[in-house]
This record gives sequence, structure tokens and C-alpha cells, in this order.
Amino acid sequence: MPDSAGKQNFSVRAKFILALLSVAILPLAFSVLFVTAEYSSIMDIVFNTIGDHAVRQTIVEQEKTLFVNLSVLVAILLVLIVVMVAIFERFFIGGTSALLAWIRDAREKNFVDVPPAPVTSSDELGRLGEEMGEAIQAFKEIEEREKQIAAEKMEFVTVGAHQLRTPLSILRWGLEGLMDEKKTPAERRQLGAQISDAVKQTIALVDDLLNLHSIEEGKFDYHFQDVNIVPILRKLVTEFTPSVAGHMLTLEMKADQEGLSVFADPEKIIIALSNLITNAIEYTPQGGHVVLTLTALPTKVEIALSDTGIGMSEETKQHLFTKFSRGDEARKMHPNGSGLGLYVARNIILKHGSDIKIVSEKGEGSTFSFTLPKERPDVLNPEVSLETFFAGNKS
Repeated sequence: MPDSAGKQNFSVRAKFILALLSVAILPLAFSVLFVTAEYSSIMDIVFNTIGDHAVRQTIVEQEKTLFVNLSVLVAILLVLIVVMVAIFERFFIGGTSALLAWIRDAREKNFVDVPPAPVTSSDELGRLGEEMGEAIQAFKEIEEREKQIAAEKMEFVTVGAHQLRTPLSILRWGLEGLMDEKKTPAERRQLGAQISDAVKQTIALVDDLLNLHSIEEGKFDYHFQDVNIVPILRKLVTEFTPSVAGHMLTLEMKADQEGLSVFADPEKIIIALSNLITNAIEYTPQGGHVVLTLTALPTKVEIALSDTGIGMSEETKQHLFTKFSRGDEARKMHPNGSGLGLYVARNIILKHGSDIKIVSEKGEGSTFSFTLPKERPDVLNPEVSLETFFAGNKS
């Protein structure tokens, strides 16, 4: 509560009445006294110079009439003052008091379930009520956002720690096994392969967590430029060759033209496609195929990634891009996945003015596709908020 010690405790009503008395009643009172005094002086002179009794009696009667008229005038002014105070009370003091009571009630409720401001006029007081209502709503939204951020950070730490536990445990067991002199060379090679996989898993998880943190903090900087996307993606496919071979799959790229210029951030597109390709490799059984196709459209380039993997149900597709979300079949095949790759990928594609479309049936494989503009658009999309993702996944 504000400290009001040392301040004059006068209400607005009292100040208004005092001001009204100062500018109306007091000048009137002084005027009446002055006129009365002057009138009395004049009457004394007249009485001393006029000897006719009848005339003097008439003057006395006129004097009484004058005082009566002055009294009526004062009474009328007093009534007008009362009316003015009542009007002031009705249209200003009443609204102000209601507004103060509304603010106190909102504060006592911690600004939860606050009704609209009780002032409906269109004057300055009404606009003040509207502004205060909007300010309270803004503060509520900020508070809710801060709570959401705090919950997201806690979830970030919890999930990150949980996901890191498994690969770190594999690293520990693998290193302990390598130090066991009784292990055969074949067993040591197997342990080395397990350690390598655990390191890759840890690096991938850390990359996803860092990308997620950058996105949610609004620090995922983009550098758009005109670029030929074909050689960039061919290089990306080549980099995935060892991983594809290790999973006993095939990965190929098809482009109807070798020169397909797009306006994009190539580094971010590589991150998005890397997540999509990794997802396809992880959930495609041995002997399967993954195909990356680039198709030129009139104003865009369509990029599609198809696989012969496990596919997904309609329910899984509805929640696929929600952070940390993973389908039942995906959890069975790879229980240690983070569920962040597709979330990050969709954010990147949304920023490029498109969205990731999914065509998939359970057991029939999946196709993920999106488009990139050939030329710079008039307006670039803003950073995508969490609400955009959650709202999109509810549709």
C-alpha cells in the first residue's frame, strides 16, 4: 500500500466544493456586503435630504424588496451549487469511486476473474477505465507467459536429464567393459560400437536441446539468401551414407533440375532436413528405402522425403509436431528418442513461409513435404511462438 503519511486527506468531492465556494459563494458574499454597505450610505444621504414622509416610506419598502431579491438570488445560487455538486457526484465522483472499488477488488483477487471496468462513459474517465482494464489483462498475460516459460524450462531440464541418462550409462558400461582385460577383441569392438552409438545419440540430443532453447528464447537467427538448393542437399545425402549403410537401407535423391534456386537459410534447411532424414532412417526397417525428391513448381520448389518405414496412425499425426511427442511404435523401436527433431524442423519450415505436410498410413511408410519460395517474399514470417505449435496440433 502507498504511504499516505504527511498528505492532506481531502477527497475530490471536498476539493470540488471548496473550489466552488472560492469562485462563486465568496465573491457573491463580498459583493452583497459591498452593495448593502453602499446602499445604506446612499439611503442615509437620501433620508437626510428628503423630508417627505411618504417618499421616505416608499424608499424603505424598496429597500426591503431589494434585500428580499438578494436573498432569493443567494438561495438560487445555493440551489445551483447543490445541483452542480450532485451532477459532479453522479458523473465523476461516482464513477471514480466505482473504479477505485473495482481496482481494490481486482487486487484482492490477485487479478484473477476480474470483470470489466464499471465505467461505460466515453469521456476521459471511461477511457481511463478501459486503459486500466487492458493493462490488467496485459499483466495477466505476462504473468501466465512467465508461468509457462518457467514450466517449459523445468520440462526442458527434466527431459534433458532423463534423455542424457541412458547414453551416459551406456558410455560408462562400455568404458568399464573396455577396461576388463578378460574381454576378447570381438567383444571390445562391439563395446566400441555401442560407445560410438551412445556418443552420437548424446550429440544429437544436445543439438536438439540447444536448437529448442534457441527457438523458444527467440535467438534462432536466420540468414536468408538466394541459393541453389540442389548441390547443398546432394552433399547432405552423401553425409548420411554411412548411417544409411549401417541401418542396411538405401537413400537416394531425385531432382528434375540441377539448378533450383530458392530464397532460404541453407543452414537452417539442412538442420530441418537432417532431422527428417534421421527420423526416416530410425523408423524404417532394414532393407527399406528413403527418397528425397525436389520438384520445381511455378513459384516454389517442393521438397519431399518418402520412406518405407513403420508409418503412423491418425492420432499420432495430430500430435507429431508437439514438443517431446512420440508415437507408440516409435517408442517401441527407439525408446531413447527425444521427440524434439520434428518440433525443430517444423519451426524452421514455418519460418520459411511453408509448413510440413504428412501423408502416412500405419505400416505403409510416410512422406514429409514442404515448399521453399524461388524469390524473396514481400514479408518474412515472424518467429513462431509456442502457442502456434500447440494451436496447430489441436486442429
